[in-house]
Amino acid sequence: MPEYLKPDVYVQRMANSAPPIEAVGTATAGMIGVFRRGTPNDPMFITGWEDFKRQTALGLDTPYIADSDTVYAVRQFFKNGGNRLFIDRIVGDGAVKASVDIGDTSAVMFEALSVGEWGNEVSVEVISNEDEITLFDIIIRVEGEQQETFRKLSDTAEDDNYYMTVINSETIGSDFVRVTDDTGTLTVTAETTLTSGDSDLTTLTDVDYTEALQDFNKIDDVNILAVPGQTAKAVQQGLLDYCENRGDVFAIVDSSSNLDPTGAKEEKNQLASPYGAYYYPWLKVLDPLSASGGKRLVPPSGFIAGIYARTDVDRGVHKTPAGLEARVMGAVEVETKLASEDIELLNPDNVNCIVPKKGQGIVVWGGRLISEHLDRKYVSDMRFDIMVEESCYEQTQWTIFEPNTPELWGRIKSALHGFLYGLWEEGALFGETPEEAYYIKCNEDLNPQEIRDAGKVIVEVGYAKVKPAEFTILRFAQKTNEQ
Repeated sequence: MPEYLKPDVYVQRMANSAPPIEAVGTATAGMIGVFRRGTPNDPMFITGWEDFKRQTALGLDTPYIADSDTVYAVRQFFKNGGNRLFIDRIVGDGAVKASVDIGDTSAVMFEALSVGEWGNEVSVEVISNEDEITLFDIIIRVEGEQQETFRKLSDTAEDDNYYMTVINSETIGSDFVRVTDDTGTLTVTAETTLTSGDSDLTTLTDVDYTEALQDFNKIDDVNILAVPGQTAKAVQQGLLDYCENRGDVFAIVDSSSNLDPTGAKEEKNQLASPYGAYYYPWLKVLDPLSASGGKRLVPPSGFIAGIYARTDVDRGVHKTPAGLEARVMGAVEVETKLASEDIELLNPDNVNCIVPKKGQGIVVWGGRLISEHLDRKYVSDMRFDIMVEESCYEQTQWTIFEPNTPELWGRIKSALHGFLYGLWEEGALFGETPEEAYYIKCNEDLNPQEIRDAGKVIVEVGYAKVKPAEFTILRFAQKTNEQ
């Protein structure tokens, strides 16, 4: 309390009301898979297709890999409305960086920036600088095209322009190579290609994919997670378990390719979790690797993740990402065309179908969770709950160590009311009035002396979610002249 010792006007700063709660983001995806270059097991954040090409295929003719469904999934994510994505590159245990020794007898080693075959496309040339013959220029080429030139480099370690210092600089250095051994003497050398780079993809196992999920532990922003094209049960259930254990991430699970409807139903029924959704069938896209314009089968997860992001932005996370608005961009056809009776078989078993609709293109025609839980049946149920819980958790941190009094309870209720009222105004909560849509309780009944003595403050929140109209029933009666 302030101390007043003389007659005067005293200005007091009153505690602010509780800071408003804002909804956390819901549209940031994560994908695990094989890419041409990049640091393995260290998720990279990308914001578009051009950014993806720069980070995984800089200097290379294409980012696509015939053996990687994930590259195609990334492309479809951005085509379908996504704009925030973390990608996690995995490689085999025997992966190595391409390298080359420059010089004759006492050589200097240049090494590719990351492991993989891409490094075998990199070459290094050392020439004398045309202005100062005691200095060197180093030229870096990729696939025969000159990408970088570092001029007027010294071979004296104490100099600011020492070749190793410049090449290895994080700010002005090479985007392709590092000097890893400078014990030799740098000499003028004709263009020499790095060799022996290898991703060792043939040794990848299901365990590599499931272990890579842990790479996302340090990424709080990711909301949606997929392992495109990896349909082994160990990977699928591992993905679901990871999301459920975290509690703030939702899984998109691909069906296997070349499945009939019964096979898709059986595969989905081997999985269990309310923290994910299963999509069937695969889709066909025009393949950039095909010189003749051929098509390639790709898993649905990339399309679906983009549709999730698009729906979240356009309508809100409370809208189930399905229906005519959930149009699949970039696909030319589905692998398996489903008849009405196929959908009747699959939908009750929570297989979310992707189907062509006349005049509408290919659309997502299902929005159910793999496993129902309490009142959660639909994708929007779980993802909306995750958003609400995360928003409230992250933005009530200010309450920690505050005096546990009715004043604190009132500030908490005020913050939660503002948040939920905003959701109700957006149409995310069901009810004609806020009182019908939600309630907040934080009082002495919930926080008696023993609770306060334990350092706890308990708040009870209830809200009525909007459910999708999965079945629209139209009843017609024939009007006669007598009616």
